[in-house]
Amino acid sequence: MSIEMPQLSTLRHQQQSLQSQLSSLKAKQSELKAKVSEFNNKQFLAEYAARHFGLIAPGQQLFIVAPKH
Repeated sequence: MSIEMPQLSTLRHQQQSLQSQLSSLKAKQSELKAKVSEFNNKQFLAEYAARHFGLIAPGQQLFIVAPKH
């Protein structure tokens, strides 16, 4: 019985650590699913492409506004 107690304690600690990792991974998975949903939205994708890459749709005009000094 005395030999099993340290092993049991170690296993409980490992279980808690794994539960914590699982919780973190589930949160990250939720974040990634939300990003996938955003990128499946055509309006979001168009705005992202314009903002980050300077891309515009045919017939649009690109305006670059300089920051005030």
